[in-house]
Amino acid sequence: MQMKTLNGKIFTRQLVMFFGGLNIIQFGVAMFLCLGIGSDPFTVFSQGISRLLNINIGNANRVLTFCLLLLLFFINRKKINIGMILSIVFTGMFLNMYIKFVKLIMPGNITLIGSIVLFFLASIPVSIGFAIMKSARLGVAPNDYLYLLITSYVKKPYSVVRIITDTIYIIFGVLFGGIAGIGTIICIITQGPLIQLFMARVEPTLEGFLVEKNN
Repeated sequence: MQMKTLNGKIFTRQLVMFFGGLNIIQFGVAMFLCLGIGSDPFTVFSQGISRLLNINIGNANRVLTFCLLLLLFFINRKKINIGMILSIVFTGMFLNMYIKFVKLIMPGNITLIGSIVLFFLASIPVSIGFAIMKSARLGVAPNDYLYLLITSYVKKPYSVVRIITDTIYIIFGVLFGGIAGIGTIICIITQGPLIQLFMARVEPTLEGFLVEKNN
């Protein structure tokens, strides 16, 4: 078996793409939370765990993603990669940071209609961020990889798998004390189709960024 040589330039670009996508996602998720009309289903699940364990939502995210990582280890350990580990380490930290930032910049007198519009707009960078992070080819967070894994097994569109899996997250999240709302419904309806749309467009666009060009 031949060992692949690590290309420092390409790996640096991969890290830039990975962390760029991760930051974009967590900024969008922080917007969801601060708007107060619900959040994406996995964050609702994280909220429930945070209340159950009396920890902040960033640490609850770490607990959940680590548990999913263990599950994936037993299902197919060959699929575990550096991106999953980096996600567990940094997602919670970035989320806590962006929640503080969004609270500083967000006006306090937003109407319900305004909140719904902003929530939908925030779902767009979340979808783009995921497509960018996946394009880095370092892997994605365990909870995000679960969608891809199920999609590959059941041979159904990503959007359909996401809607069903997100519904399960919401049920358990609400049972544990997470807050679902209008925004959560928006996420269920839009996130799967939007991510599927952007994956098809962003990944081909960024392919050249990970190719070493000869002079």
